[in-house]
Amino acid sequence: MSSDTYTKTLSAEEKLVREIEEKCNLGNPWSTNGLPNSHDHVLETVLKPYLEKKAKNFCGFQANQKMDFSDIGFALNMHINNIGDAYQEGSFRCSTKAVERNVVSYFSKLWGAPNPGRTSVNPEDIKQLTEEEREAFFEEAWGYTLAMGSTEGNLYALRTARDYLKGKYHNTLQDVPNSHGQRLNSLARAKRDDSRANLYSTVEGDEDQVRFKYHKTEPVIFYSASSHYSISKIKDLLEIYTPDVAAKKFYKGEKCPVDNSAIWPTKVPSHIDGTTNIESLAKLVKFFTDRGHPVIICCNYGTT
Repeated sequence: MSSDTYTKTLSAEEKLVREIEEKCNLGNPWSTNGLPNSHDHVLETVLKPYLEKKAKNFCGFQANQKMDFSDIGFALNMHINNIGDAYQEGSFRCSTKAVERNVVSYFSKLWGAPNPGRTSVNPEDIKQLTEEEREAFFEEAWGYTLAMGSTEGNLYALRTARDYLKGKYHNTLQDVPNSHGQRLNSLARAKRDDSRANLYSTVEGDEDQVRFKYHKTEPVIFYSASSHYSISKIKDLLEIYTPDVAAKKFYKGEKCPVDNSAIWPTKVPSHIDGTTNIESLAKLVKFFTDRGHPVIICCNYGTT
């Protein structure tokens, strides 16, 4: 396609989009006349043909347009909501949690997770389990089906990684009032306190300058310059250190191992084809693991 043809096509596309935007205008929100009555007509004669054409010819992005939901069309006329934990039915009973649990179980088996057969459970029932049963229960796989797509998947994965590497997983049994749970919590706290007892050592004569002797609970995240934008948002939301932030906080004055400069990258450099610069990644990871930091490495494959 020539540049002129592309420009004309783009102009026609923009014109059509503007037409749809104008015809779908909701009008003045403060009007006492309500919404325009012509919207049903616009949806049928303008928006529907536009989307059908786009779905048929659209390419260049990983989005499947060949779909048929006729077999589950009945669900579109119902408000189905799997709110909350998939393993607790809750009070919103118009849900598909039974199906959701089966999906999680299927992938648990596929990935070799321990005890993938957990079913719905009432929190009160946990208190009635024996120590052995309770230990087996908390070893079982847990999960849920995504509501927002891969961005939510990235969020859950990074949150799990952060909490695990910062030692928060030790508190998972804190709400279970029994000797087994209390024993595990006591051990977890003892291990955590012991690991943090030697965490800091202040440089003599300079109270503001703190050097880390160990960084066992300070993970650093590594993701490439080509990674999905959700990673950047999520690391800010979860307050996970990137190489530049960690270097500024803990290693002022030290040079970046990638190019021996004073400038540290937020993201791992990428090649022109979008692939991660493995050599740079290895140098950055080594710098921080040599100093005791656990690391989180994001390897997005193909898309989000």
